[in-house]
Amino acid sequence: MPFELRLTDLGRAALADGENRGTQAVRLTKMAIGDGSGMGGSADDDRTALRNQRAVVAVGGSTMVSGRIAVRGEFNPSAAYGVTEMGLLGQVGTDPEFLAAYWTDDGERLASTVADTRLVIAGSLDIAPAAAEVSVNVDASVSLGDPALSALVTALGGRMDAAETDIDALEARPQGLLLWSGTQAQYDAIAVKAANTLYVITT
Repeated sequence: MPFELRLTDLGRAALADGENRGTQAVRLTKMAIGDGSGMGGSADDDRTALRNQRAVVAVGGSTMVSGRIAVRGEFNPSAAYGVTEMGLLGQVGTDPEFLAAYWTDDGERLASTVADTRLVIAGSLDIAPAAAEVSVNVDASVSLGDPALSALVTALGGRMDAAETDIDALEARPQGLLLWSGTQAQYDAIAVKAANTLYVITT
């Protein structure tokens, strides 16, 4: 049956870490199966192990196939049980192994084992980006811009003494009000001051 693995929080963090490359790249090392039951989904991503692990084997074939990772686990169960959870263990460099991805679905079976009969689980993994889990709450008390500055600029319409660092803030002036900046001497040299211009004396 087709199944979809989920990255654990640890697996997601390891893949997102820009330091994990080259000899420190994330490697898939083992496949585990169990007969525990769980909810699955994002609320289960903080798990660090299968709920009831029954067997674990080394992953065979971690080669890339058309941009995917081929994985294969061969189990030799000694008892019959329903496989209701499966996990892939990963490792970064020589760090301890961790549960990197898992599958579980309440009420579903991935396979059923038969005593002393080989069970093979194989697949081609393609790590796909998850849908963004972003919500935006708008607070009505928040406004963009500085109302006090806007009121000041609107009322002034003449001259203002300001430091150089304040000029950028004044760029957000009301539409139709021109901004002029210069020295005191340059300002004094303007014989007729335009009514719709804000004069900023920078020195």
